[in-house]
Amino acid sequence: MAYSTARLIDIGGELVQARADVGGLRLRSLAGRISPAREAAVRNAAARANAAIDRLQQELDSAGDNATNPGIVTFYREQLSAARAEVPQALGELDEALGRAGEASAQYALAASAWRQLGDSTQALRSAEAARRTALAQDRDLDAGIARLLLALDGLHGNRATEALERATVEQELAAMYFRGGDSLECLLFLDRAEADIPLLPAGHTSLKSLAQAVVESRRAAGTADPERMQAFQTAHGSLLLRCVTAHQALMLHPDREHLDAYRRATATARQEFRGLPWLRMLGPLGLGAIPVARQALASLASFQRTAEAAARLNDLDGRLAQMGADLDRVLQESLEARDFARSAGSDDLTAIAERVAADVLLKLARPEQALEACRRGEALLGPHRRPDVRASLLLRAAHCLLALGDREAASRTAQRGIKIVEDFRYRASGMYIRDAQLRSWIGLYRLAADCALAVGEDARFLQVALSSKARRLSWGTEGFDPGVATRLAELGDRIDAAAEADPDELTDARSQRRLEWDRLLARHRVPPPEVPGARDLQRQLAPGEAALLHYWLDDNRLAVGLLTGDGLEVEVRRLDAGGRQQLGLDIRNLLNGEHRAEAKARSVLRRLGERTALLLPSRPERLLTLHRLFISTHGILHGFPLHALPLGEGTLGDAVAVSYLPNLAQLGDSAVPPQPRTLLAHIPRFRAADRRAPLDTLGEPLRQVAELHAAADRTVVTLPADVDRRRLNELLTAPEAARFGLIQIATHGQSVLDVGDSPMESRLWLHSSEVDGLDIASWRLDGSIVVLTACSSGQRALTGRHEVQGEAPVAGDEVLGLQAGFFAAGATAVLGCLWRVDAEVAGIVTVALHRHLLAGLPPDRALQKAVADYRAGASGVIASNPYKWAPFFLSTRCRPVPLPAAEPRAQEGAR
Repeated sequence: MAYSTARLIDIGGELVQARADVGGLRLRSLAGRISPAREAAVRNAAARANAAIDRLQQELDSAGDNATNPGIVTFYREQLSAARAEVPQALGELDEALGRAGEASAQYALAASAWRQLGDSTQALRSAEAARRTALAQDRDLDAGIARLLLALDGLHGNRATEALERATVEQELAAMYFRGGDSLECLLFLDRAEADIPLLPAGHTSLKSLAQAVVESRRAAGTADPERMQAFQTAHGSLLLRCVTAHQALMLHPDREHLDAYRRATATARQEFRGLPWLRMLGPLGLGAIPVARQALASLASFQRTAEAAARLNDLDGRLAQMGADLDRVLQESLEARDFARSAGSDDLTAIAERVAADVLLKLARPEQALEACRRGEALLGPHRRPDVRASLLLRAAHCLLALGDREAASRTAQRGIKIVEDFRYRASGMYIRDAQLRSWIGLYRLAADCALAVGEDARFLQVALSSKARRLSWGTEGFDPGVATRLAELGDRIDAAAEADPDELTDARSQRRLEWDRLLARHRVPPPEVPGARDLQRQLAPGEAALLHYWLDDNRLAVGLLTGDGLEVEVRRLDAGGRQQLGLDIRNLLNGEHRAEAKARSVLRRLGERTALLLPSRPERLLTLHRLFISTHGILHGFPLHALPLGEGTLGDAVAVSYLPNLAQLGDSAVPPQPRTLLAHIPRFRAADRRAPLDTLGEPLRQVAELHAAADRTVVTLPADVDRRRLNELLTAPEAARFGLIQIATHGQSVLDVGDSPMESRLWLHSSEVDGLDIASWRLDGSIVVLTACSSGQRALTGRHEVQGEAPVAGDEVLGLQAGFFAAGATAVLGCLWRVDAEVAGIVTVALHRHLLAGLPPDRALQKAVADYRAGASGVIASNPYKWAPFFLSTRCRPVPLPAAEPRAQEGAR
């Protein structure tokens, strides 16, 4: 068809009208709920616009370079480009409002691409952010979101303001991701980075107004706007909005007065820029779309302000509700007011949370019927797909309401519904600490379901629920990961070593970077958790003479004690008064953290712990005397308790039966890779002055004897030099041939996991001039290895959640965090460590005896039992009866203990 100016104007006019229709309907759609008629109107207007786009494109193609009126052609090309961005933007907003996250994400992505082609980086960033946000809403898989955003961040290293703004936007999205996962430390880290990356105004400018004036002046002087000045204006415009977004995110994370004030300051600045500024109209002819952007920014800020106020109110109510002596009637009234306020702000999420707060108050007021109604209203607001975290919390409250109403079966069914929601996304987060943070709010679902099962005599159902709530994924699935990851981890390790003595800030930053690198790795190498076997399946895993002992806290003062044998399962519930529970926790902590350094005091603590036999062992404990092997899976604070030292019969539990500790009895049936026929020995006698560690020369002779024992058994022995450092050790044990080390012995100083603060995976073993921690160890290749650590506190695991500074709140999902976790992640099947500070002389004697029995073909649990018995038989009466000396040796396994295989005949060698 030949080109016609008249036809071009007619078709262009249709497009202009269609754009106006889409824009008008878009604003009305944003203003309220979407009715079917309004949805149809928006889609019809978009269809008309798309048809006009296609027709106009054909007309412009036919015009080519021969147009008789190039000004008209240029004008309609600009209209075409704008429509290609505005139409998918409008459809994305419509689909998002209707809860169609997948469709919305695709439309926003189209809009972002079109805005970039148009040169509007501010709108492109906003659309790209919306695409990421809705993609996250569609996919609850935190791993996928973290991996996607970290990959995007990898490509943003430029120093230009536009790249800095995009980098800050991605960092803000990562903060939101970690916020959803419950890991507030990483969330804050990314918020800090986003704040630092947000570009400042260019030199010579103090506001958006001055930048806009510079753009207009450049147009007046040259006839066209200076592209660099236009870009500076758009970047500053996006930065202003992003500062408000990050302040809002920080407030959602910590909805307290300090963050509310900071948010108000940020939004006040933005409002001052965007409100009543006639200079925006001067930018209209330049195609920056400043007027609608400013209007939408004001609407967004108003919405942010109301949701921020609502979040702050709800946080305040939660805090007051936790206080003793709170005026519950007043809190209830304010919670209802907060609910109405959240509803007026248009936030169904916050309204549902307000219903949860109201349910909490009503439960405290002994009004379970009304509390149940509040829970159901909250559920209805969210539907079956949105905010699984809030839905799980509402179901937990609903289950408590039903329990209070006497309907135990309905309470159990409701708790199981909540557990299903939690299980759907619990192991979709690979981040080391996210799982614990996520589960903390919902662990009550598992406890309530377990309690209900016991109340109706369903011990087998109790066992399955209890095992479901505990750690189920010990392997991190890092086999075969990109070698570049190992290189980055090694570089960060070097930074940690270099900063350890001189630069605390650099040390903190390097460790934070390494945690994020691990999150990146785990997000890409995910291993689903195994299914939880039933009681009968577990019974079939037990050989004659074997049994399994389970502890499970139903609440702070009730402990379920279960004994599983080939004949069946018996579960009893033991009660502690508040004082007894507090003293138990205090004794365990004091023993582990070394506060009772004087041996006499430590013995006093152990005596009190020894009086807990009736609490921690099954009734008729003499039955245990008929066994030869006992698998123990403890819970919470009891992970620091040496149950093998409990009195039983004429001796102790460890005398009577070989004991090994499993994080979860569900692992009884896991297959193990047999240990390989090589031995690696490391003795670190001296340390750098800054570490202030005592020399360990006394362990040199026992390690020499161990090397001779293994060489005499025709095993290849590799002995590391005393000055081995982190890099050399990591290079050796991350290489594929490291899997050939079936036994690894490290004699050095260890750090208590209780001293690491909020990152228990960074509990460490000291080397001569550096250190290795759980994150280093997790990258090693230890397929089937038995690990022996002659190091103080090396057998500990985290007892409290990451964000607990004080108190005794346990790791919610009983996740394994610490050196044990690192070795299990690397593939080790058994880790022998020490629960507290160990006497070096005793450690040397027990270690040599342990290796002697391992080389005689005994599995690790039997070898440890024999080694301790040998030590006690050779000690004097007082020392032999003192568990402080011999009880810290603690064997953790992730499957049934496996003996060393027959050796391969090779010579002894030193490390190269």
